[in-house]
Amino acid sequence: MRTVWAIAGFGTLGLLMSLGACGTPGLGDGERSFADCRSLDCQEAALVAQWEHDPEGAAARVLGVADPVVQLALGERLAHALPGRLGPLCRQLPPGSAAARCAATDSRPHLGRRAPGAGSPGVAAPTPEGLALSLPPAPALRGGVADPALCATAPSRDACLQRRAGGAVRQGALADAVAICHVAGDGLAADECVFRTAERLLQRPAGQIPLDAAQRLCRQAGDLDENCLGHVVLAVSAAAPPADGAAAQAWAPVLQLRDRLVSPWADHPTVAAGLVDLFWAEVARASVARAAAPSGAALALLPDGARPHLRAALAAAVVEDAGPDAPLAAVLATLAAVEAGEALVRQRPAQPAPRRPLARPPARPDARRIHHLGEEWRWTVDDPARDRLLCVVEAAGRHGPDRAGLLAAAAAEGDPLVAAAVARFRPPG
Repeated sequence: MRTVWAIAGFGTLGLLMSLGACGTPGLGDGERSFADCRSLDCQEAALVAQWEHDPEGAAARVLGVADPVVQLALGERLAHALPGRLGPLCRQLPPGSAAARCAATDSRPHLGRRAPGAGSPGVAAPTPEGLALSLPPAPALRGGVADPALCATAPSRDACLQRRAGGAVRQGALADAVAICHVAGDGLAADECVFRTAERLLQRPAGQIPLDAAQRLCRQAGDLDENCLGHVVLAVSAAAPPADGAAAQAWAPVLQLRDRLVSPWADHPTVAAGLVDLFWAEVARASVARAAAPSGAALALLPDGARPHLRAALAAAVVEDAGPDAPLAAVLATLAAVEAGEALVRQRPAQPAPRRPLARPPARPDARRIHHLGEEWRWTVDDPARDRLLCVVEAAGRHGPDRAGLLAAAAAEGDPLVAAAVARFRPPG
């Protein structure tokens, strides 16, 4: 039985050479164009065009491809072109490499391509998460070697190169790993290969992650470097103890991880500060999520920079527990009590907060911008009562329409900064 991995030496490269070239299909007639296409580029363009008005028909086209090599290549290309939208197609593909690769790529929406005009024609580019770390140019990892023909005949060259790069990292050869990722050229596929290679270093207990090596690899991930560093921070946040009753010694490993995280950035204090802020946002979210009865007992044990983040995480728990009809004053009073160390006895399981598109806040002299639970940003102020109100606004806005009453009550407080925070969660008009 012929499989995707053994096709008489006829891999994707040979397939592309044999198919020949084809012009870009007409966007108004995707179905006829796909039938007329003789190259993968042409077929991909036709399917993307058809997907916009007939996703079921486009999916049927891919499912109807008999050659598993072509099916694998088309699934991988569509997952890049239509990030996060191929889940139904991936689940319908026959079990095997095409289905696995489709799902793996579709699950990483940062691999999406820029719209035409947003960059060089035909060049893939990521959808950034916007961590606003302002990274300096990355120093090149010199001395790496790789065979230019490596993986050239593999059905999925991306997957093959990632495996080979992972093997180089296991041997400590970071420069070789980066060279392997780039043997097929520069661009998004190479950046993603380096990104995934860095992630291999994160699949171990937080205290055992080689943070220097992981961050050095992330710096080589091109346009995905901030996204990659965000994954490093997320991985080490797993060391956070539960927020209810953890003693000072339970936080000692967390503080050590913070120091190890920023040690490579001694010459870039702005980047170090941004990473620490993101670190405490992720740690606070993890700590409160692990608490049986969230409380602010840890506030006295943590450095100043961590406290606004723990307050925001506690606010999310309080707003979730409060219910849709809770008055703002009652929510704020509960949050103040929880911060003071009173445990919150939760009435229902917490729901994951939806992630909102990132936006850059206007300059406001009375507030600072910090990360919010690792998602995006919020304004914070030094006054605890006012900051508590801002945290409730963020929690209510992310919870959904059933907390609109809290947003309206907060806006009525007459604080311009609070009103601006509320406005972020209301549709224009």
